[in-house]
Amino acid sequence: MKKITKIKEISSQQPYKQVWKYLRTFLDEPITINRIKKFHEISENKKELNIKKQSEQIAYCILQAEEYYKSAKYATLVTKPLLLYYGSISLSQALVLFANKGNISFDYLRGKKKKWGHGLDLTFRNFPKNTKELSLNDILSGIGAKIRRDENDEA
Repeated sequence: MKKITKIKEISSQQPYKQVWKYLRTFLDEPITINRIKKFHEISENKKELNIKKQSEQIAYCILQAEEYYKSAKYATLVTKPLLLYYGSISLSQALVLFANKGNISFDYLRGKKKKWGHGLDLTFRNFPKNTKELSLNDILSGIGAKIRRDENDEA
């Protein structure tokens, strides 16, 4: 994994808004694909589908992070730390996706059968390749979960 070392100084009256403005540029798929290719020195057509998938997932991570942070503004102390934590996790995931050469995506990691999901074993119905055509209800109905029990847990 290549290290991200370039730092951009932001001098603004509203640095919070400026940071999100810069992060939102990653919502533009062609720009993100070009940034990934340039950062990793990847030739024009190499790994195109993987990089496209990574750019989509980076965009979702940034959108999700922004939603968490916006929600945290209006939350009480009871939930604000969780929203800030998950917003930070989403931004971290975007960085991990960007720092890899188009060969790491969430789909790839799910295929590795790693335990994840906060103590839940998740199951997914086989979705078509283009899930954009599915309704939210179709997607949610295709996801199942059961509580993961460690070998030492009592039934």
